Amino acid sequence: RIAAGVALLLVGFGGGRLYDQWRASRHTSEAVSDNENVASAQTIKKVLAFEPTQQTSASERIQAVQQSYELTQVDQDITQLLINTLNFDANVNVRLAACQALARFENETGVREALIQSLTIQSDPNVQLALIDILVAIKEKRAANEIRRLAQNQEALDVVRLKAEEGLTQLIGNQKSPS
Repeated sequence: RIAAGVALLLVGFGGGRLYDQWRASRHTSEAVSDNENVASAQTIKKVLAFEPTQQTSASERIQAVQQSYELTQVDQDITQLLINTLNFDANVNVRLAACQALARFENETGVREALIQSLTIQSDPNVQLALIDILVAIKEKRAANEIRRLAQNQEALDVVRLKAEEGLTQLIGNQKSPS
């Protein structure tokens, strides 16, 4: 009985120690993850900031945009930098990457409105097509006017106009209720 009592006491003590170590390592990994998020966010902000003295390559800017996928939480600064990158970056590939990144943050404040407004700004067909796809996928009915404008724009490429018409049909075409 004494041996069983001592064994039970040792198992309980050992289990308690293992549990404490597990909790400590879990807390440490959460802290490391939070620190990585902060560092990643700072890197994104540094690379995507539009400062005249800063010269970054398109691949560095794309990589910074891709780092936003790793963030568990984004702040208003990150989303605003992605919006600015979508609207004003000189490289179309960087703008496309920012567009796709913003699609992930569709529920963040101002992102949907920014995507709609970007449709009026963008002149590159690839970015226009991506914006139409995203706005239709998130079922943003407020974009119907801008998509209609693009569908009627004779200066837009045929593929863009066709995609806009198709997107418009998907957004508002199915609103009619059966009689």
